[in-house]
Amino acid sequence: MADNISSNTTNVSTTNANTNNLSNKPQDNDKYTAKRNDGKKNTQNQNVKGKSSSSTGPTPKKGEVKGNNNQNGKGNNDKEKTNPKEQAQQKAKEQAATTAMTALGVPAPVAKALSKPVANKLDQKGLLNENQRIKQGLERLNNIRNMTKVQEEKEDEEENENSTSSIEQAENVGAKIEQAKGIIKILKMIPPPAWGAIIGVTLFFIIGLILLTSISGVTTNASVMNNYSQDINEDSSSSNTSNTNPGTGELGYPTTSHTISAGYPYYSNGDFHGGIDFPVAVGTSVYAAEDGEVIIRKELNYSYGYYLYIKHDNGLCTLYAHNSELLVQQGDRVTKGQEIAKSGTTGNSTGPHVHFEVRTNCGVSSSGAPSGEYADPNNYLAE
Repeated sequence: MADNISSNTTNVSTTNANTNNLSNKPQDNDKYTAKRNDGKKNTQNQNVKGKSSSSTGPTPKKGEVKGNNNQNGKGNNDKEKTNPKEQAQQKAKEQAATTAMTALGVPAPVAKALSKPVANKLDQKGLLNENQRIKQGLERLNNIRNMTKVQEEKEDEEENENSTSSIEQAENVGAKIEQAKGIIKILKMIPPPAWGAIIGVTLFFIIGLILLTSISGVTTNASVMNNYSQDINEDSSSSNTSNTNPGTGELGYPTTSHTISAGYPYYSNGDFHGGIDFPVAVGTSVYAAEDGEVIIRKELNYSYGYYLYIKHDNGLCTLYAHNSELLVQQGDRVTKGQEIAKSGTTGNSTGPHVHFEVRTNCGVSSSGAPSGEYADPNNYLAE
């Protein structure tokens, strides 16, 4: 029995030990649960930390950061490098500026030294732009066409002997004006330090050209006036005329002087001359060559100047040009020998004289200018 009691006691102790073990397991579980909770808290803390960082702004992307680095560093260095295409364009602009200055008389070394600043100025003004040059070229072409149209209308009223020379003179004057404008434009674009040398060379060139032109013009005008003075001083009744073959006498002389300074159909230089010239002093009486009607009366500051165009009863027409005063009106009837004008030197004239023309199949053109076929006045005049 004592053994049974001892055995039961041992069993009870064992049972109590097991009970204690069971009571300890919740403690271990609490520790495990706490450990899991600590992990969740850490996860929550990480999430909260992520939210906090995102609240201050989006996280910079890798590409954006690299872009900023390029802008702050390597990107700026790339911008500073000159594009080879831009270098070629700049070189072409400088070459164009050098060529332009050389064409205007600027010495080549100076033009080359100033090519870069002048090219930049021209480029800023749009003068080296291809579209701008095309636009300017079209405008100039239109201007030339308009000028040509106006010139053609004027040529109907001008003497044939002066038409060609007048156009050439106008073109020469226009070319000189354009050259002068180009020089002035270039000078304005040149930096101040170089003004002295460029202006000096340019002025020397222009002054030399003006002096040469003036001397030539004065010599020519003096020679022409001297010839006219000699003709005027001759006896008005002199028989020294170009009538080697006297005409029919169908027409009368327009002046009392029968001296002819320029004959038909050419000047002494070979240019065409549609009539004959009688050198007389300004204010000398001009007479109608035959009975007829005044069909044109004009007072121009070019070409024929103050002139009359008369259609005669015999079918001929006569023209009296470069007068200082006209004494009859368009539509008036005149008689042979009637005073119709006073001589002068109006229009394209190099000195006082009466330009006298005879035309057949004549009349008035659609533009109001004299029409008809030129004829030699000497065939109708006789001593």
